[in-house]
Amino acid sequence: MKKLASVFLMLSMVLAVGCGSEEATAPEVVVEETVVEDEVATGEVAPEDAGEDEAVAEVAPEDAGEDEAVAEVASEETTPEEAVAEVAPEEATPEEAVAEDAPEEATPEEAIKTTYVKQVKGFGGELEVETEIVDGKIVSVTVLNHSETAGIGEPATTEMPARIVEKQSYMVDGVTGATSTSNAIKEAVRLSLEESGADLSKYEVAPEEVVLTQAETETTDVVIVGAGMSGLMAAYEIYETDPDVNFIVVEKLDKIGGSIYGTSGVMYAGDSFAHEATGTEPSTSQDILEWFEEATGEDLNDDVIHTVFSQSRSEETVDMLAEYGAPFLDTLELTTPYNEKLHYVSIDGKGTGMQAFLEKLVEENPIDIRLNTKATALLTDENAVTGIVVEDETSSYEIQADVVILATGGFGSNPEMMELYAPEYADGFIFTNPGATGDGFILTEDLNVNKVGYGTMGPIAASDKKGLIPTSFMINANGQRFVNEKTTGPFSQRAVAEQPDQIAFVIADSSAEDLTPYESAVEKGTAQKYDSIEELAKGINVDVENLTKEIEAYNLAVENNQSPGFDLPVEKATPILKAPFYAQDVTIRVNGTFTSLEINGDLQVVNADGEVIDGLVAAGELTVGNVYTKRTPGGGFGISYAGNSGRAAAQTALEMIKE
Repeated sequence: MKKLASVFLMLSMVLAVGCGSEEATAPEVVVEETVVEDEVATGEVAPEDAGEDEAVAEVAPEDAGEDEAVAEVASEETTPEEAVAEVAPEEATPEEAVAEDAPEEATPEEAIKTTYVKQVKGFGGELEVETEIVDGKIVSVTVLNHSETAGIGEPATTEMPARIVEKQSYMVDGVTGATSTSNAIKEAVRLSLEESGADLSKYEVAPEEVVLTQAETETTDVVIVGAGMSGLMAAYEIYETDPDVNFIVVEKLDKIGGSIYGTSGVMYAGDSFAHEATGTEPSTSQDILEWFEEATGEDLNDDVIHTVFSQSRSEETVDMLAEYGAPFLDTLELTTPYNEKLHYVSIDGKGTGMQAFLEKLVEENPIDIRLNTKATALLTDENAVTGIVVEDETSSYEIQADVVILATGGFGSNPEMMELYAPEYADGFIFTNPGATGDGFILTEDLNVNKVGYGTMGPIAASDKKGLIPTSFMINANGQRFVNEKTTGPFSQRAVAEQPDQIAFVIADSSAEDLTPYESAVEKGTAQKYDSIEELAKGINVDVENLTKEIEAYNLAVENNQSPGFDLPVEKATPILKAPFYAQDVTIRVNGTFTSLEINGDLQVVNADGEVIDGLVAAGELTVGNVYTKRTPGGGFGISYAGNSGRAAAQTALEMIKE
């Protein structure tokens, strides 16, 4: 019925417009279409008063049947369907119509779908990045394998792929503090697009420039700049001490914690619960002062040391964190092998465990912390600081405050400042918090603030920026030993920094029962293996005669049960005897910086004339050069100083508000 109705409709159109003379007119017709169950039941072309049988007679001789009527219009040989084809173009299906007007669309199976895997160099090593491209669209980007550091480069391995897919561009903004990782992922996507034959210009959409609006000025009692360990401890000291005091914490990054994730998660214990649990004698601030000056060889700020490392302050900080749920292990270790009075406690999970604890602390005990909010200037009135200017993602505004606490960290992630204040370490492996760009120095630039301290915190590491092969023998570029190889990392770091061209190597033989760490390093290309000492010396380009003499003297001392020098205990010395031999180059690792703003015993910032700058207090790494310099005097003092100084700064701020 559907086909026949179409025939009748087409025939009526032919009769109406194709008769060849102006006088020829078609009968007035009505098209009636009845739909039953989604089908055309009847399609009639007839005069209004014609019945169904008469309809056909109107378009054919009276004596013609249905088939003959069609034949009058076409030919005797044509079928009804062919007749329609001769008088009108073949009617296209909806799908065919679209196909005629537009390029043929591929089915999912036919779509051009290609996956590319690229190896690119990130901050911590090689990244394996997979990019899926379908018909020119970036469908997915996945980092399959990486060695990026948790809390630094690792977040970029998920954030960057999401940004690239969303913007369909590899020229998106990188993740703050993870420039190397971000650029590596962008390069992997660019290479994949290039291999696919895509027009790269279509994927080079530059990020939109954000125009900041001017927001209203806010007022508070205390504003804390920085949400690392010292800034958070300052905030919670105020939170617990006086709930009526209003305070705001601003943090330029998108997360709290500062440098804490990159630490070993240990804290100087003071007279904490750990001493009680282990029955050991607590140490005093005088013990610390004497040791710090001995370890650094410098005269330090006695007042700051006694304030920050007082027995009660250290005890209270550890106990405060424990009460908040910090996962301390029930152990007590010496902060340094050279001082039996000083001990530290450890966090389960080290730095990442501490980071997780701080995030939980803020979540369960909410305070006013504003992330992605950077302090760009200090508000001043003559020699007094009265607040800060900040910028967030959409606006700029002032925060007026009675006291500003600067807890902005160091400058390890600022190459220009590293060259200026710590040039010996500028080419080392920079492992500092990405937010440690010297903001405290920048903010106080016009206040004539005095600076104290020199050097950087950190150990030594292999060229892949990870741990060294197990050994007790290290030489410089001249093939000579220069340090106790089993001393703490900061002492080794300083010793390497003082060597010619800062070149050093660790050397080991094959006497260890398990050679896996050595062979693994060789496979990764971070260590080399040699059949003889002569080949080793040639391979690392050191004087073979010097190296041979050093090894012989070292081995002889161990054989005679004597220290081989540099205070290395003989029981920790391993002779270099059995081939093959392994060599690995050493690099300086920078975890933090010492050059700091000078402060007094109340942690108030002072200018070059020794005058207190009213309204300005500082804590944490920004001030650590007041208590030790050149090298960290032992494990646990970094986090302890950050926490203790943050709390001490808060107490000073509370006293200033009362005045």
